[in-house]
Amino acid sequence: MRCSNCQHNTEYMWHGPSTNSAYVKESAEAYAASVPAFSDMAQRQSTAKHARDLFLQAVRDSFPHSAQSNLRLLDAGCGSGRDLASFRRMGCACEGFDPCQSFVQAAIETSASAVHLCHFENLNLPRKFHGIFCMASLYHVPRCRLVPCLQNLSRHLVKDGILLLTIPRGPPYLDRREPDTSMRGEEDFKIYSGKWILGIAKKK
Repeated sequence: MRCSNCQHNTEYMWHGPSTNSAYVKESAEAYAASVPAFSDMAQRQSTAKHARDLFLQAVRDSFPHSAQSNLRLLDAGCGSGRDLASFRRMGCACEGFDPCQSFVQAAIETSASAVHLCHFENLNLPRKFHGIFCMASLYHVPRCRLVPCLQNLSRHLVKDGILLLTIPRGPPYLDRREPDTSMRGEEDFKIYSGKWILGIAKKK
């Protein structure tokens, strides 16, 4: 589907089968009404540049003979496109995805990059990436769904590809009531203000 309102004429589409998971719909709907406020908060987040620098250094170290313009990066749960825009300014070939259509539109306009309307569970792109950047987005996935979501991200990495992710160090963790779990966090859709764990992994 072509985004008719986008000044950059960038395409976005829904990849793979739709997901009936309640948490995906609830998360997208919760953020849809607060895109400007979230975008403003994201711009003021002081740790983002440090995470981007660590990620890019790990990707460069893993692919030392590749020009930066040939490095394909995927921003997983890209939100309003802050990090996607930064990677593009650095000359990388980058794409993003988010389950919230309002964020997809904002990210396209911010980054002039391809942004896909999909989720960790149904992400199904025809190409693989040298690096996947996953900052403050996986905590929206219930713990019972994390393994298949991480496996799907890994499937989109080339050999020696890099995955960076951040998750909260402790509660509140966003668990949601689903048919296969009785857990549900009490801090739904609130900004987590505690400490985060940053992890970097290489696909073998």
